[in-house]
Amino acid sequence: MARLAGRPFDLSVYATNLFDKAYAAIGSVSAAALGFDAAIYGALRQYAVSLRYRFGP
Repeated sequence: MARLAGRPFDLSVYATNLFDKAYAAIGSVSAAALGFDAAIYGALRQYAVSLRYRFGP
């Protein structure tokens, strides 16, 4: 977290898969022998911004 200009504010930024690429996180080679492919794809693009105010000293 970063203090904003010495003020009691904290700013946080979070991001995953920023370019929204599709990728197989887990795949199964043995499924190809049965005539189909199996895969679990990774998470979609996610991002968040958080602003927090700190009360007190």
